[in-house]
Amino acid sequence: MPPTKRLALVGFVAALGSSGTIQKYAGTAAALVYLVVAAAVLPFVWPRLEALAEEHLQGSRGVAATAVVLAVLVVALALVYPHANTHSLTAGSDRDDSVNIGAMRLLHGEYPYSARTYLGLPLAQMPGAFLLGLPFAAASSSAWATPFWIAVLIALVALSRGLGVAALAAAAVFVTAPAVPREYLTGGDLVSNTIYVVAGAWLVFRFAGSRFWPLAGVAFGVALASRSNFAFLLIPLLAAVSSREGVRAAVRTLAVAVAAALALTIPFILRQDGWDAIVSSNRLAPLGRVGEALTLLAAVALAVWLAVGERRWRFQALVWQAALVQAIFPLVLVVQASVEKGAFDAEPLITGYGVPSALLCFVGAAMLAHAAEAPTAVAAPTIAQHG
Repeated sequence: MPPTKRLALVGFVAALGSSGTIQKYAGTAAALVYLVVAAAVLPFVWPRLEALAEEHLQGSRGVAATAVVLAVLVVALALVYPHANTHSLTAGSDRDDSVNIGAMRLLHGEYPYSARTYLGLPLAQMPGAFLLGLPFAAASSSAWATPFWIAVLIALVALSRGLGVAALAAAAVFVTAPAVPREYLTGGDLVSNTIYVVAGAWLVFRFAGSRFWPLAGVAFGVALASRSNFAFLLIPLLAAVSSREGVRAAVRTLAVAVAAALALTIPFILRQDGWDAIVSSNRLAPLGRVGEALTLLAAVALAVWLAVGERRWRFQALVWQAALVQAIFPLVLVVQASVEKGAFDAEPLITGYGVPSALLCFVGAAMLAHAAEAPTAVAAPTIAQHG
């Protein structure tokens, strides 16, 4: 996909994922205008910002820019999160509460899914999210996992684009997609969840052909055992690793990942309350059984089609493909709600369901920028070549 079209799609997906938030606070017209403006403006603004970052944020300046971005995010969370985390019905989110409860129950050897959040809702995440959130929940709150994982994301982007562009991308997604800062400042785990799944996929992509492949598989499996929508990442990852390291390396590593995810999840869903808790977090339920099945089939078909069509596998391409597949879910939910209402309705996305697609789309595009223009014979070093 040409960079201009790719960035237009990024702008649309980022705005779509935030359209519920925008519609809630600024109205339907503002949400629709934002969809159009983001898609139209980003292809012109981002390349210029990117060029400035590449020119002026090299070396120590890139380190300084990264430090500033992370410092601003940490200070913002420290200032805003305590006010959002009031456990009231009108402020904040109970996703952080869900991870905190689940993590601490695991720490004390208790079954997590018999508990409820302060809203009286079951814990929405799968066990992998509790395990990965445990160090932060034990120290303070799982909300503080997100700055850590944003730092990891910046490092991953920097492997292909440098620290300057990586810091710019991290800052830009917070500006372009208002749902992302809303999720971040209220302590929700959707941002960190998306990033640690990407990080787990990178470990598989990088180490599937090495002696560390079992560890990479287990790490990715734990990340997969957080939310079921990320299972679609297995399709491009299988194709990418098969292309780089051979089918055997891909199958054995991903088999370990799936086994680890199932081993972590199955013991908890054997109990009815565990099964009910995870089923209750299904955001596609409003589509009905037929609509849900067709949506999942469309996601599988798109993932397979994109994977088959890829000719030069790099980690950047894998993230971009994952983003496009994840974007199906908020798009279908908005279409379904709008058809039922007879007018544009992004209410299903107010809960933050568009955050993963917006984040992945922006990061994937930032990693891939200029890829179409780079000469094939003398391509710059990529993650695929140097991990």
